[in-house]
Amino acid sequence: MALPSTRRLRERLEAQLRRDVHLEPALPLAPTAPALSFGIYVDTHLATHAIVVADLPAAAHIGAAADLIPVGVATTAVRQHTLPPLLAGRFRSVLEEWPALFDRAAGTADAQIRLYDAVLAGERPPPDVLALAAAPGRRLDVSVSVRAYGEGRLSLVLGR
Repeated sequence: MALPSTRRLRERLEAQLRRDVHLEPALPLAPTAPALSFGIYVDTHLATHAIVVADLPAAAHIGAAADLIPVGVATTAVRQHTLPPLLAGRFRSVLEEWPALFDRAAGTADAQIRLYDAVLAGERPPPDVLALAAAPGRRLDVSVSVRAYGEGRLSLVLGR
């Protein structure tokens, strides 16, 4: 399994959000940071293959842009340090389309990988997910800016 390139992640987000997205390298998100959201990707044996970690601004802005929800809703969510159910549901739907980002071989999507769970801001992720989120190595850490919405940070981390 390989990490997606920054370009591939950007193209996926732009296709899903139907707007320009800008990505830049960023420092890894600390798994103990407040209000993080996690996408947990597993295989048919329920082995964790990858996780996506998003800070609250990324989850709120991506969730809002995915359904053309007014930017003010996302801004209010960030200011109130909460991810309302509407934005949480839309962010989860974005994550549901990301298994193809995690390839076993270049250009070949692994149909066996799926989103197992989304642990959204305010929920406690399992300890193994927190440990993986803190692991150095096979990860992509980016700042994501969604045109007309806002920016946040994402980390994509491989499990094995």
